[in-house]
Amino acid sequence: MTGTIDRWIQLGELAKSFGLSEDSIKRLAKNNGFPLRRLTPYATPGVLESELVRWLKAQPLVGKPVRTSRISRSRKFSLPKHRR
Repeated sequence: MTGTIDRWIQLGELAKSFGLSEDSIKRLAKNNGFPLRRLTPYATPGVLESELVRWLKAQPLVGKPVRTSRISRSRKFSLPKHRR
C-alpha cells in the first residue's frame, strides 16, 4: 500500500468487529498464523490493517453456504392434508 498509512487495529477492536472473544483472536494467532503482534513488549496486541486484509484473502473458502436459497426451500414445502 504505497502512499497510504496503515491503521493499527487493537485486539479489543478486532474482537468486537469479528464477534469473537479476545482469547479466540489470540488462539487464531497461535494456531492459524493470524498476524497479531505487539509494537512494544508492554503494548496492547494488534494488527496492521494491510496485514489483516492479506491474511483474510489467503484463507480458503470452506463448505457450502449455511442457508439455502428461499426458492429451493419453497419447492420442498407441501400443504397440509386438510388443505389439498
